[in-house]
Amino acid sequence: MMGSKQFQQGAGLTEVMVALLLLSIGVMGFVGLQVRASTTGGDAFARTQAIAITDDLASRVRLNSKQMAFYITAANWRDGGDISACETADCTPAQVAQYDMDNVVSSAAAMLPNGQVRMQQCAGSLANCIYVSWDDTTPTVGGGDNDCVTNDGVYRNGAACVMKEI
Repeated sequence: MMGSKQFQQGAGLTEVMVALLLLSIGVMGFVGLQVRASTTGGDAFARTQAIAITDDLASRVRLNSKQMAFYITAANWRDGGDISACETADCTPAQVAQYDMDNVVSSAAAMLPNGQVRMQQCAGSLANCIYVSWDDTTPTVGGGDNDCVTNDGVYRNGAACVMKEI
């Protein structure tokens, strides 16, 4: 039996290990994409809820526009309050403004993680703005790491908030 050669049959251990390595890299990439898609979807949902809250407050303010000074006074924005006070009783315009503010604060807290709402004069403008924030961002203007927008009126990089000028 001179000159006979043996031919390998099947895959060797090295080939199997390389194939498993490539497969595992592909699976990890897919898992990473799924995690990223889930995070992005959550942010889009929060942004949609925040826009609905800004639209709600803007409508309320337009209906009670003579109380604009009340709406933009920071001390009037409290966390909580009686959100049914004006549903069954006659209220003054100032009481309606407080009722509106309490309602949107409650909505933000219920719909967003650490949801907060404030209204104040827009940065660099005479107009008024509604700020709705969530997560670690605050509905404020300034140079801090948690502020929604900078003093120039530009969204802070990485801020979890929306702003609406009214």
